[in-house]
Amino acid sequence: MLERRLLLVAATVVLAAACGDSTGPAGPNAVAVRNNQFAPAALTVAPATTVTWNFQEGTHDVTFEDGAGNSARNQSGGNHTRNFGAAGTFRYRCTIHSADFTSGMVGVVTVQ
Repeated sequence: MLERRLLLVAATVVLAAACGDSTGPAGPNAVAVRNNQFAPAALTVAPATTVTWNFQEGTHDVTFEDGAGNSARNQSGGNHTRNFGAAGTFRYRCTIHSADFTSGMVGVVTVQ
């Protein structure tokens, strides 16, 4: 009986890993935009990396503190990308759900 339960648990884990999370980011350099949050909220990448924001739920935008590479406002689907060519810290927010870059729906990309 214990072996059968272990086999069932193992099969469930394998199936879950194979299916993945369809609401999460699509890849290692991707950010899901949903539930009034960016997931992950902090991402570290190498220079010359392109990051993709996947709009999955609600209406949002991606607005950077440096003013470069912003998405369309009121985006409710699709993707937005930005290439980070140089090292630095790039804070961003959803202007619909955050008054500033320190709280609310905020995120950061660190390039090193």
